[in-house]
Amino acid sequence: MNDLITRTVLSALRKQFDMDVAFISEFREGDRVFRFVDTDDETCPVEVDGSDPLEATYCQRVVDGRLPELMRDAKTFQAARELPATEELPVGAHLSVPIRRSNGRIFGTLCCFSYTPDHDLGDESVRTLRALADFVGFVLEENETEQGDAMLIWSRITQLLASAGGPQIVFQPIVQLRSRTPVGLEALSRFPDGRAPNQWFAEAWDHDLGIALEHAAIQTAIAEFGNIPEAVYLSVNLSPDTLSDPAVLETLYAGPTERLVVEVTEHAAVEKPSVLRELLEGFQSRGGRVAIDDVGMGFSGLHHLVELAPDIMKLDRSLITDVDTHLARQAIVAALVTYAQAVGASVVAEGIETEAELCALMDLGVENGQGYHLGRPGEINQIRF
Repeated sequence: MNDLITRTVLSALRKQFDMDVAFISEFREGDRVFRFVDTDDETCPVEVDGSDPLEATYCQRVVDGRLPELMRDAKTFQAARELPATEELPVGAHLSVPIRRSNGRIFGTLCCFSYTPDHDLGDESVRTLRALADFVGFVLEENETEQGDAMLIWSRITQLLASAGGPQIVFQPIVQLRSRTPVGLEALSRFPDGRAPNQWFAEAWDHDLGIALEHAAIQTAIAEFGNIPEAVYLSVNLSPDTLSDPAVLETLYAGPTERLVVEVTEHAAVEKPSVLRELLEGFQSRGGRVAIDDVGMGFSGLHHLVELAPDIMKLDRSLITDVDTHLARQAIVAALVTYAQAVGASVVAEGIETEAELCALMDLGVENGQGYHLGRPGEINQIRF
């Protein structure tokens, strides 16, 4: 968006002063680099990313005072006649002002010129150009900040993937409510800076690293299969986009799929349920099971429950909190349990925090659940089987 704003300003500037070429330059390591160019002349040699030594440019000579900001006819100035571009382009009228960063340092220049002299240009044109240069400087600095932030995020994620192989994985037990024994483990990601996993994954998806980060997480989780009792399944979280990646499918199929559950995560809507359904059926045909996460909110509505036909329905914690005293939540949970029984699915209640919630859920027919009341996430050797 910032680039669009800059190009729009540049085009308006050129037309306002009836110039042939307008551009924004950046001073970079002794060169003048064209960052943005606006012209109707298809033969103009001034092109984006083109560069010249600073000393051989109008830009440098305007900034250091050897040339004025306004020249109605460049050829009348000795310092301009010395430059080959004056005859080669040619340069007639020329306007140029510095673009400064907020700390006062020169970014480059905002310039426009015509091929012929223009003796009607007034001093107000310089004032207008300076005002535009201030605005452009602000926009460019904002853009640099955004690009810098993006690079830091990209670097942070790629460094994690390269050095540690991905996030640390902890496991939260999914227990049979009446016996309180684990029937499954959900693999959960933890990151070195302590920020919430959803922040890391959101940033990864914004920077085209979402599949790589999710894949790294499930590879680490699946590597722990040897430490998990055979009667206990492993549940991993994957987005629809990640499920369509061949390398990820290969990882899923390499493990004991009959003990593996894929939870379709909530962070993005399912645009083509039929395509996702086909991918999930391929996984199920190899003995794997499918869970829909956060049932009761977001995209996990009745429509997607029908389309995706999960083996496990995980009830969102918003339905579970205070379910022992909340009649409406009890009614919804009871309805979902009835639906699950009708289609042959099982139900897992997420976020059980109290004994009262657990007892109410058992009365409503929920067989399995997870939450801090039943077990916090931890390493495999911290879980009692």
